[in-house]
Amino acid sequence: MSDLCDEFRALCEAVRRPLLAFCRHAVWRADDAEDLLQSALLTAWRRFGEFRPGTNFRAWVFRIAALEARNVNRRSRGAPLPEEEPPGRAPDVVEMLEREWDYEALLADPETVVARLSGEVRVALGTLTPNERSVLLLRAIGDLAYREIGDALSMPLGSVMGFLSRARRKMRERLTEAARARGLVGESPRGSP
Repeated sequence: MSDLCDEFRALCEAVRRPLLAFCRHAVWRADDAEDLLQSALLTAWRRFGEFRPGTNFRAWVFRIAALEARNVNRRSRGAPLPEEEPPGRAPDVVEMLEREWDYEALLADPETVVARLSGEVRVALGTLTPNERSVLLLRAIGDLAYREIGDALSMPLGSVMGFLSRARRKMRERLTEAARARGLVGESPRGSP
């Protein structure tokens, strides 16, 4: 039993930081993060006999955490609901150019902008669908490869890529809007492409 405990502890230590970061961002309410981490690790320990040595422990434990996060979020009261996409609205070319200009401004100094937007990041994450949120967090925080994400969420590779693409687009749009509202990125000069 001691060897099994030591093996589990060593495997968990290797993924501790990204798993904790994932838990902090995966739940709607910040207060639920510690509970999620404990629940995920407890579930992983209970099911450790099902883990096949030589397979990807990181993907296995993140799958457990992602499933636990969904359960926690379902139980949360007053959780924000994901926003719906506006039906059939044609993109405005001027608006698209302005957004591209703002994206470039964000990319020039992302650390400063993101540091000032931490609350807005949580709000933006809250607008993603559960699949978009899980895929984005597993990629960005868990640093899992697309195939590992697919394995962790029992999702085809094409779906992983689609959810990730939509999540990145939505996050970019919402964070750009928030940065513009706070004056962190300037208005694009009219007439310049």
